[in-house]
Amino acid sequence: MTGVTRKEDILFTANGRSPRDYTFDARSGVLTCNFSLKDGKNAFAITATNGGGSTTATTDVTFTQKTNSAPVPIVKIESASQPTVSPFNPNEGRSSVVASVKNITGKDQISIKAGNEAVTDFTYLPNTGQVTFVIKLKKGMTLIEVKATNADGVSASDSTSVKFE
Repeated sequence: MTGVTRKEDILFTANGRSPRDYTFDARSGVLTCNFSLKDGKNAFAITATNGGGSTTATTDVTFTQKTNSAPVPIVKIESASQPTVSPFNPNEGRSSVVASVKNITGKDQISIKAGNEAVTDFTYLPNTGQVTFVIKLKKGMTLIEVKATNADGVSASDSTSVKFE
């Protein structure tokens, strides 16, 4: 917005009301207001006035609130076994992990990380929600994260760490 230098030179309305908590930066010409949209059409108007007169700009924004039809996922790592040493490499260990994942419809909605590595070889039993997998460990601490994302894109995760010495 150009041609105005003060907030007082602007009349801003949102759905017919003038919110008082908006800000105006005269240098950038940007008006900022946090506003809760209602479902359906939302009407906005800005009138700027200076010594040369006034001008008004209006716009409508249609908002449709998405309702989550799927329940929020629930993820809980139930256990991570004490690491066992690989008989072929004493610097490598293994740990078995069991997790519970609820409110998803398939294995493709689960992602697992061990450290920075994705774990793709895991079992998911849809009737119980049980997820099981074995991870390879290097010396030190490894963060394990199990994440589930439902059909609506809502995610939940749980994490734990396993130390291999």
